Amino acid sequence: MQNGFHPQNILRELNKRSLKDIQVSGKILSNFKKEGRVLYYVIDEAFLKEFELDSLRAALYVNELANIDDNSCW
Repeated sequence: MQNGFHPQNILRELNKRSLKDIQVSGKILSNFKKEGRVLYYVIDEAFLKEFELDSLRAALYVNELANIDDNSCW
């Protein structure tokens, strides 16, 4: 574009994920529990240690189970 603004480049950067991030998401998506219409995953000390996360970083995955069919996440 003439003004140097390239939306595709911005979107590409915004959607980048690290390999570690994908591995954490994969673990959550592979091991969540379902009770009725509620989906949840417990992040315990072992999980934090396995992925070298602290509780603040782990909290970034709070919406990993959101928007799966008509279920709620907790």
